[in-house]
Amino acid sequence: MVQLLAEQPEMEIGGSDHRGLALHKVALPRPGEHVIVQCQSFRCLGYCDSDGAWRNSRTSRELAGVKWWSAIGDDNVIPIF
Repeated sequence: MVQLLAEQPEMEIGGSDHRGLALHKVALPRPGEHVIVQCQSFRCLGYCDSDGAWRNSRTSRELAGVKWWSAIGDDNVIPIF
């Protein structure tokens, strides 16, 4: 289970979406920490940079549409709404 820590960045997801669902803050991995990232149509090794952008570990290109992430070797997934 991931805990929100003071030094751990968060993705601000406030208000509600177009379906009226309440949104919330989601813990992000430490900047540069390699994790498994699930995008719309593929999964890859990635990381979150210091600005909160998801990047591909191999190419450093920004990833769009990240659905969830999981620490390597961890069965828990962290959804990104």
